[in-house]
Amino acid sequence: MLTMRPRAVADVRPASLRGLAVRLAGRVDAGAAVLVVLPWLVLLADPLWVYASLYRDAWAYTGFFQNLPGYLTAYGDHYSAGRLGMLLPGAAVYALLAPAAANAALHIGVYSVGVLSGYVALGRTVGRRAAFLAMAALGTHAFYLRACGWDYCDGYVIAYFLLGMALATQAARPGWWRAWAAAFGAAAAAILATHVGFATLLIPLAGFFVLTNRLGERHSLEVGGFWAGAGFGGAMAAFALASRLFGGPLVFLLSSFNYIRTFGPESTAQFVHHPRLWAGGAWWLVLPAAAVVGAVVGLLRAAAAYRRGAADRGVAFAAYFQVQLLVIVGLLAVKQLRVELAFLQYWLSASVLAMLPAFLALGGQLRGWANGFTPARFRVQAGVWCLVLVAGCLTADRLHLPGWGAWLPIAAALGCAIAAVLLPQGTRPRLAVGVMVAVLLALVSLSARTQFRMAAALIGVERASRVGRAEAFDDRRKAAFAAALEVARWARDRGPTGTVWFWYDLNAPLAPAYDMAAHTSYHYLQLVSVEFPAIKDDKLYRGDPIWILAKGGTVVVFSEDPAAGDVAVAELRKKHLDPRVEERRAFGRGAVVLTATIVHVPKTEPDQ
Repeated sequence: MLTMRPRAVADVRPASLRGLAVRLAGRVDAGAAVLVVLPWLVLLADPLWVYASLYRDAWAYTGFFQNLPGYLTAYGDHYSAGRLGMLLPGAAVYALLAPAAANAALHIGVYSVGVLSGYVALGRTVGRRAAFLAMAALGTHAFYLRACGWDYCDGYVIAYFLLGMALATQAARPGWWRAWAAAFGAAAAAILATHVGFATLLIPLAGFFVLTNRLGERHSLEVGGFWAGAGFGGAMAAFALASRLFGGPLVFLLSSFNYIRTFGPESTAQFVHHPRLWAGGAWWLVLPAAAVVGAVVGLLRAAAAYRRGAADRGVAFAAYFQVQLLVIVGLLAVKQLRVELAFLQYWLSASVLAMLPAFLALGGQLRGWANGFTPARFRVQAGVWCLVLVAGCLTADRLHLPGWGAWLPIAAALGCAIAAVLLPQGTRPRLAVGVMVAVLLALVSLSARTQFRMAAALIGVERASRVGRAEAFDDRRKAAFAAALEVARWARDRGPTGTVWFWYDLNAPLAPAYDMAAHTSYHYLQLVSVEFPAIKDDKLYRGDPIWILAKGGTVVVFSEDPAAGDVAVAELRKKHLDPRVEERRAFGRGAVVLTATIVHVPKTEPDQ
């Protein structure tokens, strides 16, 4: 017996390790694993997708991430300070990692939360196969990459909404369902704390919570609603407490509501235009519009299944997603056509309110077709699907096809998208069909990436021309980010928030980069002027009297002109200030180098 023990141990241990490995591998969801890798594959195709384009608002939030207490103290009464659903995770990541790493980690993290949550939610309702295909399509779509690739609210709203859906499915299962219901409520609160304008998303989210409950374990809706409400209230209280601890107001959403109250027919008229002025370039609506066509077909097929008695739980959820898309897009279209709201006109709003339900509806539309594959053939289909869609993320310059999008005008792109959503509903599950659908989706995404210009969605807005100039820097986004961060670090070391001012000319060649550096440092309110060397009506950019500079501070003059410092000093002395030039220095390197003259304005006014 003793002589057998070593031999037995030697025989059993490798087998046990192999068995453990097999059991662990069996517990790994292959679809989820691929979706975790997907953003990194996209990064290989387009290394710049995690760097924001040079639009002002997003870069102001980058500044919040780097100095949250300073910003909340200085700008707590501005609506941007109330968006804690994005400010808190952003600040946490920047506190843990170096800026360049934090930027990538934050955007990839938001991306991953969205697609993985959508995969769980769709997987438990319409099936994992359709869920994987739909989320892979979402994760490679141009506007989802835009939403997750900059520091703005839309990517976070999408992620929180899909996370709420995933938690709703968990709350409909046995086990700790009350805790999951509370977590669902917290996710809903995070949407509101990110942007109150998307509060309408709470309605379809609540409807999904009820539907999963009724088609799941049928827990008490009263109890589930109580715990969801408790989670919502607890999360809002936590956001309020965090705001107060970091120097902001306790009622952190008050500034957002006050801002919304200023909206009216007069204040919003410049943002709303008849579709004939912009629909021809509305690349952001191509896939949602096609999904609407697919939703009508999907509902007809679902009705036929109910008449045959062949409907099941998955058909019910698929029908819900189709109805949700039709209702949301229908309501937005009515408002847009009545020239009341511009939700469809602007890609930011449409990407959340129209694109998000479009991809959920796509999951329902792919359900029957995807389930028809054998396991082996579906694995092949899924692999080819991902490869083709990632190839669609290649930038036009890397494909050496400059301006290729002109070959696919928006009408043709819409046709491709409609074909992509109808093919799976009208054909048998074949690999060739799947490849064709993936190619069509990739073409639609790539055409949007190459053709879309934000200025097209800003008709009549004074900043449209600036946006057009900013988009000329798209291939230099990484260098602009590095230069802006260098300016922000220097400004923080120079003095507390509110003591460093920026001055430049928006007509200068590097003006978009100047604008981003100023916004990343101290928000767009901390400007002397953007018409250097002019100072209009003896007032700063935000309307304060020029004499506020007499409290002391630093003025950063961005200009390539070696004499810019002397010009700035002369202009400020006309305003009875006594500035002096300290130094001339450069921020950044490579493709974007910002030359700045540092002007010190000594304190000449006693504290009040």
